[in-house]
Amino acid sequence: MDIISNIFQIITGTMSVIIALSVFLFSKKKHKQDAFYSLFPTILNRVKESIDNIQLSTTRLNGNKTSILITDNCNYSIFADSSVYKNFCQYYVEYSRVVNNKPYNGAKVANVWENYVSNLHNRAMFDSVFKNIYICIYNIDNAEISVSEKEKCVRLVADVLNSEQLFCYMINIVHNCKGYCSDDETTKMLLKYNFFRDLFNSEVYAKIENTIDVSIIRCFSLPQINN
Repeated sequence: MDIISNIFQIITGTMSVIIALSVFLFSKKKHKQDAFYSLFPTILNRVKESIDNIQLSTTRLNGNKTSILITDNCNYSIFADSSVYKNFCQYYVEYSRVVNNKPYNGAKVANVWENYVSNLHNRAMFDSVFKNIYICIYNIDNAEISVSEKEKCVRLVADVLNSEQLFCYMINIVHNCKGYCSDDETTKMLLKYNFFRDLFNSEVYAKIENTIDVSIIRCFSLPQINN
């Protein structure tokens, strides 16, 4: 009987430890979840504010509030009364029409972005917009919440951006990884959530879909390629 009693006490003690540990881990996870949901609105608002607050400012605005951007025989007028995002999209379309008649590789896409942003007086502020988006999604991806909740939160972030802003963010990523998108951790993270889904069904994308090499397109999971 003593042996049975001892075994029972050991089992009971072990179960108590397991239950206590489970309660502790659940409580710790719940605390992390609560902390994330408390922080998320602040991070999302920071993204919204950085997107809305960026104003077009180039190094060469003239009296007509335009700036002539000359790169590779492509003369493009940057208009101060249009957003910095819209101007880039229009510049990219014009550049692809004038300069090249074949899809761009990663290096070429990165070069087009550099040509544009190097003319911005507030380039650092423009770059910070995309850094804030990354920070927001990174926090979601590392949060102690379910996959479905992560997907919902990422979609909230994506919904903040219009198609022109989404396109700028995608090209900014290509530029930052120097065109090697398949090895880029940011690209992989965004691909996991199909972050650029709305861009691929937009008029903006329809204008540029044949200008980017398929190897880059696949990294961002465009439906036309991956279906």
